[in-house]
Amino acid sequence: MDGPTLYHLSNGVVGGVVAAMGISIIVTDGSSLGAGLMAVGGSGLFLFAASQLLFSDDPSDSVPNSGGIGLAVLGAVLVCLGALLQLAT
Repeated sequence: MDGPTLYHLSNGVVGGVVAAMGISIIVTDGSSLGAGLMAVGGSGLFLFAASQLLFSDDPSDSVPNSGGIGLAVLGAVLVCLGALLQLAT
């Protein structure tokens, strides 16, 4: 898998997980500023990553160097682990 695709997929995963966590907090505990911002921000990040992957002629325009790609993948893994830990408690 090439770098730009991996970068945008990682950002999409982060956005989707953060949005899902925000929405689940709103559904279970009622709305709050933090949960609303998580839902809106996560959705925005997910939609931006999806639009870069699906509609951009050159998705590598918005991708940092190779170290940034690795950090994006690491961030996606950590966000997923954090979501799993939150679900377990």
